[in-house]
Amino acid sequence: MDNIAKAIKDQISEKTQEMKNIIQKVLEKNGDTKPETFSNIAQVLDKNMNDFKVFNTISNSYYYMDLPLNVDNSEYQCKLMIKDERKKGKKIDSTNVKIAASVNTNNMGVVDAYIKVNNYNMDINIKCDSPWIKILDNGKDRVFNGLMDIGYNLNIYVNERKQEVNIVNCREFFEDDNLGLIDKRV
Repeated sequence: MDNIAKAIKDQISEKTQEMKNIIQKVLEKNGDTKPETFSNIAQVLDKNMNDFKVFNTISNSYYYMDLPLNVDNSEYQCKLMIKDERKKGKKIDSTNVKIAASVNTNNMGVVDAYIKVNNYNMDINIKCDSPWIKILDNGKDRVFNGLMDIGYNLNIYVNERKQEVNIVNCREFFEDDNLGLIDKRV
């Protein structure tokens, strides 16, 4: 599990560096006002728009990340939505956080996890397609034991996946009725 966490951190750092490089190139070409330069910049931005979703702040309490993860030489599309009650700075409060994660796997299709942490209490609800429920339920002990060893009181559930993880469908999980709604003022 430590290797996967390190791989995720490394890939996020890589994507962040790629974004910085793209922005730097755009800024360097900013003085060039030829139409073809503008077209090239637009193409680069369009091509890399998904990468710019990494660390896209939705509000003061939410982060949304959409990035490919490389694990064991396979690439998986991963979505993370994180809500915490951050009081200072941008560091995520690991003692009070909710995470909705969705990974598109090669064999099992999409697997979602809804994780709530409150101090040392953690609830994990894994959702997958029905043929995989029993397999994941039988394998949850590895996750349970690993997290138990670092001091968490755990509840892990495996259920059938009924809907896609997205900002609108996660309102109930995040206990936020305004999430995903447009703020309209007259």
